[in-house]
Amino acid sequence: MEFFESIASTVWIAAILIVYVKEALNAEEQWWGFINSAFFIGLIIGSILCVKWSQFVERKRYVFIITGTLLTCVLTILFGITSFPVIALILSALIGLFGQLKNIPQQTIIQTSITKDQLATVYTSFGTISTGTFGISSLIMGVLSDYLGVRNVFVLSGILLSIVFVIAYKNRQLFMKTIYRG
Repeated sequence: MEFFESIASTVWIAAILIVYVKEALNAEEQWWGFINSAFFIGLIIGSILCVKWSQFVERKRYVFIITGTLLTCVLTILFGITSFPVIALILSALIGLFGQLKNIPQQTIIQTSITKDQLATVYTSFGTISTGTFGISSLIMGVLSDYLGVRNVFVLSGILLSIVFVIAYKNRQLFMKTIYRG
């Protein structure tokens, strides 16, 4: 999941997003900032909701992971094909919201299913995978954006997120219960 999410997330780098704003939305450069801000507002709202309803999120974490993955997939594709800046803004906020509603329970599962001694190794491994994949994928997505068009790389990102959804759905039993070993 981490591998495909890292690849998919590279469409959000500034170099691709500014081209999207100019070419797909035909909007002024400030929309790049608006879209980024909307995404972070979505992240903050998702965090607040997870705090406010933490027990519910904990009991239904697999639902949040699977639903969050599916919705970020669909919303990313819709983001890529829209031509309306305000719609892109709303979609960006929703991508942030549902991404956070997925990520928090997912991180909780990781933290509670391994011993404290393993945490550093696990997070170092994730960081290595994510950073390496993100770096290479940024270059590839930039090239694909030039050749296929900026809209198509967002659709590709959504397709990659659909793979994450399939992986999450097929392995949903892993998210339903966590055995704390530490």
